Amino acid sequence: MARFNEILVGRYNRFLQKLFSMKGGPPSAQLATEITPNLNLFNGIENRYLESWFRYGAAPGLAAVVGANPVFRFRNPAGSNVIAIVEKLSFPLLANFIGQVELRAVAVDLGGASSLAQARIDPRGNPSPSLILSNQNAGAFSTTTQLFNVTGLANTQVDLILFEHQEIPILPGDALTIVNQSLNSPLQVDLVWRERFLEDSERT
Repeated sequence: MARFNEILVGRYNRFLQKLFSMKGGPPSAQLATEITPNLNLFNGIENRYLESWFRYGAAPGLAAVVGANPVFRFRNPAGSNVIAIVEKLSFPLLANFIGQVELRAVAVDLGGASSLAQARIDPRGNPSPSLILSNQNAGAFSTTTQLFNVTGLANTQVDLILFEHQEIPILPGDALTIVNQSLNSPLQVDLVWRERFLEDSERT
């Protein structure tokens, strides 16, 4: 029989059980009555995995190709049932840079595959992410709905995420596309992100 105000999102109870090494049933099986819940659970990056968040990182690079501009795409497949949060997005610039970052619904990857087989940061989580990183050198590639326009000088670094409210969610069916608009130029990107499965209540 269901309890009054029963909590049906199991990852919070799992977090409490693992963090405090508790045995038995759910340590927080239901909400208190009236307006009393306090939902401040995050207590350190090392415990993200207890909340079913898995962290990954990658630093892909594309060399300069004559007559082409390099592009990376970071795509969350439509059927993944995963939400990803980009925690760090930066550009170590090897040459003068004029680029764009776009976030929109995308169903296909680019022509080349970037391996994420060793992308996990915390070995206690899933070893491989659900998101797909692809690349290509495209002679005439342009974005239409820019999230960021980025410029920088050679031998500098541009960071686009400086604090948590600038983190970028990527939901199923969406992709982050990063384009260097300069022909004959390299593209280097540093990415750190976390993933978890969407709860039933979050899918609509």
